[in-house]
Amino acid sequence: MPSKIAKTPAPGSRSRQGQEDVNGPEQRKLRNRMPSRAFRARQAMRIQELEERLEQTAAPNAAYVTQLQDQNALLKEQLLSVHKKAIGMQISLKALADAAAQALGIDQPCLPSALAAEFDRLGEFSQAMRNVAGPGEFTGQILELDGMSDADFAQQALQRTPLCHFSSHSLGPSHYKDLVDRARPYCNELQSLRRTNSSFSDHIDAFEACLADDCATNSQMAIANKQLLGAIEFMITAFVNISWTRMASWETYTRTLTAVKDLTAWRINRSADNLLKIVPQYRPTRLQISVTHPSVIDWIPWPSLRDKLIVHHSANPKLDQVISDVGKAYVVQADLSTLVRCPQPVVGYVSVWTLVQAVAAGEAKDRSTDEGNRTSHSSCGVITIDDIGVSTQSSKHYKLPASSVNELFESPTLARAAHQKLGLSNAAASNYRLDPSFFELYPELYDSEANIMAQGVHLRPSNHLADEPYPAPDEIDAAALSQYREFSKIALACVAV
Repeated sequence: MPSKIAKTPAPGSRSRQGQEDVNGPEQRKLRNRMPSRAFRARQAMRIQELEERLEQTAAPNAAYVTQLQDQNALLKEQLLSVHKKAIGMQISLKALADAAAQALGIDQPCLPSALAAEFDRLGEFSQAMRNVAGPGEFTGQILELDGMSDADFAQQALQRTPLCHFSSHSLGPSHYKDLVDRARPYCNELQSLRRTNSSFSDHIDAFEACLADDCATNSQMAIANKQLLGAIEFMITAFVNISWTRMASWETYTRTLTAVKDLTAWRINRSADNLLKIVPQYRPTRLQISVTHPSVIDWIPWPSLRDKLIVHHSANPKLDQVISDVGKAYVVQADLSTLVRCPQPVVGYVSVWTLVQAVAAGEAKDRSTDEGNRTSHSSCGVITIDDIGVSTQSSKHYKLPASSVNELFESPTLARAAHQKLGLSNAAASNYRLDPSFFELYPELYDSEANIMAQGVHLRPSNHLADEPYPAPDEIDAAALSQYREFSKIALACVAV
């Protein structure tokens, strides 16, 4: 019986069968339904729109306008939220791209000037989106500073060019000035003192006013500039010990507060000579000189960041939180392989606040075992920079790099060694950068032209030190003001010639 031979399909028949399935009746019906569905959806939306218009014509005009305003405000808030998230993502991507380019040795091309300027204005656009009224203009008078033709900055400060228009948002400097003008003096002897939205600024204004008042009262007393700076440093230390005790370790190990002595001298006596003595990173910008703003902003060591804080956060009721976030974001860039054992060099940064906490915790343990050598250095129980050197010399067998990140921050000796290697005790704020996460939190403060954002890997411990909050000072009260007045008289009496 002959066997049946299976027929082999002709070449291309399978592809034709597949095409018939795709172009079959069911598929054609499905494709035909899609335009009709879209048409019905548009028709339903049109009918809904006409029904809403019919209801609105029956409603009073005032109610209709109010409804439109509410809807417009909601859309603006949504657009602002999207804009802020987009800026945060853009900053993160730029930092990632820069870090990758640096690791690969690729030269970064400069942005076109127009694009860079537009990116720099993105933060101002965020505030403009909220502006319901028209743009405001600052009318603060520029201070007269004579005899400054030899300095480039002084030439810029003396230019009487009109200030640019800023948004009259409720957090801007014009509203801060209104806030200060409405506040009543809380000290009969010092009428210039008024409570503001910042405890930082209230304390700075208080001890500066005490020094200025005592200098004016004792006009017969001759005080050299160097001696006045000594009195200012004494008052800054008093401020830390009286109202900001949790920051005693920060000032001990970084000296960043005493770095503003020349700035404070200029704020007390705004002369051309005093202005020229201020180091560049703290030298006031034209905006600082021209408008009323919280005093604590002057203590920020980056001019571009100070200007943006003035524009966007002068009247912010949570300004102290913003300033604390700035302090906690201080980092120092370094080759991390010199701190923690790595197979090759790694570009990264270390949190100044976290490292200071590690050093302070280690010194606290040392003081508990050797209390006799520690109590004579400071009334607030904080050691000096000299003690760090002594402690390091006594433990030379611990050397960098550490075997792990946690060991670096948990070992008092290694933490002190890292503190010295990074040069944190030199009060060199010019070496500081800001953690990129800070600009994700406050994208309106980012400036594409200012080189203040750190790049690379964040060297972060896994213990509680990384989450330790950066404290703000207590609110000023009568007791603190009384102590400032007493210490001011003592400080000036000690420096009198």
